[in-house]
Amino acid sequence: MPSLPTPVLASWRAAPAVSDGPAASWIAPDGCRDLICHQAPGAPPRWFVSDLDDHARTVVLAAGHTAAGWRLRPGTAIATDALLASLRGCEPAPDVVQARLADFAIVPAAVAEAIAALTDAGGSTGEASSTHRVTAAAADLGVAPRTLQRLLLAATGRPPSFWLMLVRARRAARALAGAASLAAVAHAHGYADQAHMSRDLGRWFGLTPTALRRDPARVARLADSGCD
Repeated sequence: MPSLPTPVLASWRAAPAVSDGPAASWIAPDGCRDLICHQAPGAPPRWFVSDLDDHARTVVLAAGHTAAGWRLRPGTAIATDALLASLRGCEPAPDVVQARLADFAIVPAAVAEAIAALTDAGGSTGEASSTHRVTAAAADLGVAPRTLQRLLLAATGRPPSFWLMLVRARRAARALAGAASLAAVAHAHGYADQAHMSRDLGRWFGLTPTALRRDPARVARLADSGCD
């Protein structure tokens, strides 16, 4: 398989066997959009680009169908219409798809740097407010907070707080794989208290911290490539 072009974090494929029945996948928000090819038996390939998720969702793939995807880096700018037009009727051959992505998707340096700064701010410990962390990230970038806000809204449709809070929620949820108490996890990731973390993780992932801790497979999914 050819090396992945710069905009691509990872590629994946799902193909439930007819004998196994439909396959349900839990999709957690990760700050990424995916280029996806869905193929039903006897039908031409259907290409689309996924939305940027604000909450977890479950996707069901029918038995005998296949889906192939390319996860794009957070902040990737996609010429969606041109990309999909170039792939119309194409099979999901990695060399073809990745060449098209190299042509029609880029990661603007300023956007990548902004998201990286917010990732760093979102991963810091302590109980600093989101406003303070956004201000600190903007200062690290040498821009005003409003400039950072305009940049990310224009490029991703989401404000700086989205990226900051998503990183914090994903890291806190992954920490549930350890032995620390829920209160300790909440404190370590900048939540006011355990109840605050429970509300936030419930909003992002549809599960409480206790439910996530009891489902290590889902917690492990949060180690997949994403904005953190």
